[in-house]
Amino acid sequence: MQSLEKQNFPLLPYNVMGIQKLRSLLNTGLQNELVKEHLRASAPVDFHLDGLDQLVESLTAEQDHGLIMTMGKGGVGKTLTASAIAVLIAQKGFDVHLTTTDPAAHVQDFMNQVKELPFPQFPVCQIQ
Repeated sequence: MQSLEKQNFPLLPYNVMGIQKLRSLLNTGLQNELVKEHLRASAPVDFHLDGLDQLVESLTAEQDHGLIMTMGKGGVGKTLTASAIAVLIAQKGFDVHLTTTDPAAHVQDFMNQVKELPFPQFPVCQIQ
């Protein structure tokens, strides 16, 4: 069995678009220059995220109906997030219909664990 030549390329903090950045794939000196340039030009990142309670406040402010969809790749917490949002919205007195297209359907698993979470605002829930 003949093995193929393997090339490794680093994960870079910039998009490889244009001749200079394409050349940087094969030139580590140019990569280093571009990384330094990119880091100098980058704005500071604010990693602060409001809590779900604040998100629910903004979603329900002056609303009497709506649709909220949680989307993303597998295993990132969509069902947990959707379930928590549904509980918080229901606590505000809104009628909530929570549904999923997830074949694993972890909604009941979340609801079974609600009483164990460190959030006193979550009541014990049952999905029917």
